[in-house]
Amino acid sequence: MASVIATCTRPDVLERLLPSMVEDALRTFDMWGNHGAKDISKSLHEIVFTLAARMTMCREFSEDPKKIHALIGIFKRLEDGSNHNALIFPWFPTPARFRRMLAGVQLHRMISAVVLSRKDRREDDPL
Repeated sequence: MASVIATCTRPDVLERLLPSMVEDALRTFDMWGNHGAKDISKSLHEIVFTLAARMTMCREFSEDPKKIHALIGIFKRLEDGSNHNALIFPWFPTPARFRRMLAGVQLHRMISAVVLSRKDRREDDPL
């Protein structure tokens, strides 16, 4: 895992991804609009997730805002399913555990679809 992170954060990789990362941030700012109030914690989380996706995920995810929002929801359900009850009673079937398992299945299906679509081609991204 550390080697994957080291590879994704090498200066040459970051230099190559920087224009795309700036475009991602500007696109997110544009989606907010110029009026009204915005929850900065949620908005900042969205930008950080988008930039992390650009660095560590495949192009199909990082270039599609709908998939980014779907991934944010999936990872939120995965996080919500990891609570103290799941740690103490890992075998106990709680609603949070069921939602976590369902989110894991959805994540697996999304990644599997991309892997299968790339069966005969290679892209320049971490996948």
